[in-house]
Amino acid sequence: MADTYKIGKDGVKVTFSSSGYTHREGTDGRVVAFPSAGYTLSKNQSGRIVAKKVKEMDYNELISKGKPVIKSKIDGDFEGFDYENLFPLNNNQYWSQKNYKYWHHYSYMADVTIYKYNNLYYLTVDGQEKFVQVEIVEDVIKATIINDFNGWSGDTIFELDNGQIWKQSEYDYEYHYSYRPDAIIYSNGYDYKILVEGNSVGVKQLK
Repeated sequence: MADTYKIGKDGVKVTFSSSGYTHREGTDGRVVAFPSAGYTLSKNQSGRIVAKKVKEMDYNELISKGKPVIKSKIDGDFEGFDYENLFPLNNNQYWSQKNYKYWHHYSYMADVTIYKYNNLYYLTVDGQEKFVQVEIVEDVIKATIINDFNGWSGDTIFELDNGQIWKQSEYDYEYHYSYRPDAIIYSNGYDYKILVEGNSVGVKQLK
C-alpha cells in the first residue's frame, strides 16, 4: 500500500497512506491526516484541526430517537453524500455534510428531513434508509459563472457575474458542460468550495 505526504505551511511533513486516508490543514498551518470514513472535524482555539471518531449509529436509532426539525426539498440536483457536500434547501437554508460518508444517489428536488439527536443534526432522504451528519452554513455566496463551464481539471478559473474570480485549490477532475450555470461558494470552516450543478470542489479567491 503506497504512502503519500503533505507539507503544511508550518513546514512539517506528514506522511499517510494514499488509500483510506485523507487530510486537512488548519489555520495554524499544521496538516492532520486521518481515516477517510467515520470521523468528524473541529478546530481548536489555536486553529489546529482535530479529528474525532464518530459513534456508530443506525438509521432506525436516528428515526426512533431523533426529533425531526426540518422537512424540505433539495433546491436542484441531489448527488448523494460525499465529504463537505453542500445541500441547498428550498427554504433558503444551506447545510454542509460534516463527516466522511459516501453514497451515490441521484434525485432532482429530493425530499429531505433533518433530525436533531444528541445536539447534532442529521439529514435523511425520504424513502432511503441513509443519513449523514450536517451543520448549517451561513457563509454563502450565490452567483453565476459568466462564460462556458466545462467542469474542472486541476487549476480551473471561475469568473463570476459579481466580479469575483476564484481558482480551483484541490486536485479533482470533473467534466460537465453548461452555459452560465449558477454557482454557490461556501465555507466549510477551514477553506472554501464551489458547488455547480450538484458537484463541488475546493477553491481560493483571486479577486
